[in-house]
Amino acid sequence: MKKACLLVLAMAFFVACKTSQNDNALIGKWKLTEVLVDIGDGSGTYYKAEEEKYITFYEDGSVTTTGSFCAMGTGDPKATKGTYSVKDGIIESDRCINQVMKTRYSLTDGVLEVLYPCIEACSEKYIKAN
Repeated sequence: MKKACLLVLAMAFFVACKTSQNDNALIGKWKLTEVLVDIGDGSGTYYKAEEEKYITFYEDGSVTTTGSFCAMGTGDPKATKGTYSVKDGIIESDRCINQVMKTRYSLTDGVLEVLYPCIEACSEKYIKAN
């Protein structure tokens, strides 16, 4: 019985450490590198971003961007703030035309992809900034 309890405790510790490492991978400043906009026929591909846009994730669950979480681009001269959920992969911002906007994101192999709520496919890719 003791061995079974120790095994369960060890597994719980391993899972907790793994989750913590994944959470920490998101923390920090991310630079926009690529943008995808599809016109509705599935022909859209990522192209190199020409604008400077950054997203910064903080340990307290807050997130900021030099653009907007409501739509792609940097049209908003003020930084937009929001919160994020690692569990759900969602960024929430309330500066979107007086409503809360939920923007999905994913982190795979060191690339952060932000998927905006567009009718057609639209997303941005980021890498960790130095």
